[in-house]
Amino acid sequence: MECGEIHGSGRKVLFGCRRFGTVVRIEVHDTGVGIPSERLRKIFEAFSRLEPTQSEGLGLGLFVVSRAVELLRHKIEVRSSVGRGSCFAVLANAADPRSALQVKT
Repeated sequence: MECGEIHGSGRKVLFGCRRFGTVVRIEVHDTGVGIPSERLRKIFEAFSRLEPTQSEGLGLGLFVVSRAVELLRHKIEVRSSVGRGSCFAVLANAADPRSALQVKT
């Protein structure tokens, strides 16, 4: 797990990755403002921002992630609590270590 700060904002973010059998779960937790449940679907739309007048960026980050997840046939999950933060997770199929390419030396 790695922890850091977002753009000097004082908000914390934690990145982690774990393998569960044939699935790799990649998570990003943050201590941001949280997202109301009725807005969770909308945050994955292009140019969507929770607070357009108070946030930086174009509102494309989660759209790009959701599109990549869809194209790669992975899954995405999100949990959020207003005032506490959010957790985003990508569930990807893990490579079979037995099928990994062998490098000849």
